[in-house]
Amino acid sequence: MKTNHKRTQNELSNKTNAERRLLYAGLPIITLQKLSAESGYSEDALRSKIARGDFIEEVHFSKAPDGRIHFYVEEYLKWVG
Repeated sequence: MKTNHKRTQNELSNKTNAERRLLYAGLPIITLQKLSAESGYSEDALRSKIARGDFIEEVHFSKAPDGRIHFYVEEYLKWVG
């Protein structure tokens, strides 16, 4: 999967610093722990959003065979708005 690293200035100016770091990283998925560190949401808050159904499995996140939760960066950014 090839990621387009070019973003327009307007696209980036509408993003928070954490969102910009996620976009610049160019990673399609990140762990719950990394998202917590970058987004400002605690790990517990992210898990609560999963339990409440705010984040949908295989849309916003997936679980690895070892149980770790990985978020799809683009879908998370869409959710943030």
